[in-house]
Amino acid sequence: MASTEPATRPAPAPRDPVIGREIAGRYRVLAKLGEGGMGAVFIVEHVHMRKRMALKVLRADMVQSPEILARFER
Repeated sequence: MASTEPATRPAPAPRDPVIGREIAGRYRVLAKLGEGGMGAVFIVEHVHMRKRMALKVLRADMVQSPEILARFER
């Protein structure tokens, strides 16, 4: 017996406002790879070399801690 209720789909994740922006005049953000407690990792493309790479970005509230900043830089 077929159900008469409409199928529900999960809502798409909201688009990150960073995607499409240029960072430091060199990198264009293409997509978000993941996000964790300290920040997020994005796929970026160097605008002049057309080379793709990953860019890890530290959350703004994390830069206040010298220990966390040093860990991030390592």
